[in-house]
Amino acid sequence: MSDAETPVVLYRAKDLIEAETIHAALVDAGLTARVEGEYLGTALGDIPLGATTAPRIVVRHGDLAAAKEILHEFLSHPPVEFEEPES
Repeated sequence: MSDAETPVVLYRAKDLIEAETIHAALVDAGLTARVEGEYLGTALGDIPLGATTAPRIVVRHGDLAAAKEILHEFLSHPPVEFEEPES
């Protein structure tokens, strides 16, 4: 495996929703990425997410610079959360 292909952790997300949203942004930009550890929170029950149990976003080392730019943009402008309208 070349250095460019070596997987590296880009980010530890606060939850699975954040991890999947960032993953989608990376893939939409044409990068190879995956989410690891997405089931640790449910496997461990009510243990709070921390550095060891948080979902990790992994990219190829060769994509790291581009992935960091996308991550920075995401973290600088997080998606808007919509509230359910009252009936």
